[in-house]
Amino acid sequence: MISKEEQRGDLYAVIVTDTGVSHRLSNKPNQDAVLYSFLDKDFVLAVSDGVGSCPKAEIGSKAAVATASKVFETVRCNACNLEDIPVALIAEWKQLLNYEFLDDCCATLKIAMKLGNQLILISLGDGMLVMTSNGFKVGSPSDEMLFANQTRCLSSFVKPEDIWIKEIHLDLHVPYVVFMCTDGIANGLKDGSEYELVREIEENTPSEKLKEELELMVVDISDFSSDDRTLGVVKYERKNAEPKR
Repeated sequence: MISKEEQRGDLYAVIVTDTGVSHRLSNKPNQDAVLYSFLDKDFVLAVSDGVGSCPKAEIGSKAAVATASKVFETVRCNACNLEDIPVALIAEWKQLLNYEFLDDCCATLKIAMKLGNQLILISLGDGMLVMTSNGFKVGSPSDEMLFANQTRCLSSFVKPEDIWIKEIHLDLHVPYVVFMCTDGIANGLKDGSEYELVREIEENTPSEKLKEELELMVVDISDFSSDDRTLGVVKYERKNAEPKR
């Protein structure tokens, strides 16, 4: 298991990834990737799951989270509008892979970008992306309507309209949590418990205990999932926020 935590002002990030039993037994690498980055009071958080049937899935997922970071920097510099983000993500991912063997590198992608008082949530494929804040909640749609064993993903044939995107105005005097994970974790959660889990993190899990609690969750889910398990969380506790005037 690999885990990392970092605090930047009132923002607190945790990422955890663990190779699944199926890949350990077959001596395959972890096909998930996860990344976060702080820039001043903004951040980007991303997780990606390389599609297991693709021979270079781990390369595709690493390129996916690197793409999220690159596009975040572009958007932050006002060089990319909200409606252009899906096109930019697809183009950047293909460019990072030099347009070669794209369908050997298919990968899902979940992203959260905070830019000032705006939060942009982005989802492509399976897994889970949820944000809660003082009773407000929003989550990415699932891929349940697709054929069995298929998912939307970064590939040679992905289209901008395949990418779900949501912009949320943040009240920076109110706590919030962004939680995202690959399906190795999402499939191990009880149906309908997603918002309850994230609200528990928001309301009852202090930042100093969050990394430990998330590591325990990843271990516990290994009883139900032999897949790679990866998650990323950003929690905003407003401990140092200026009071409203």
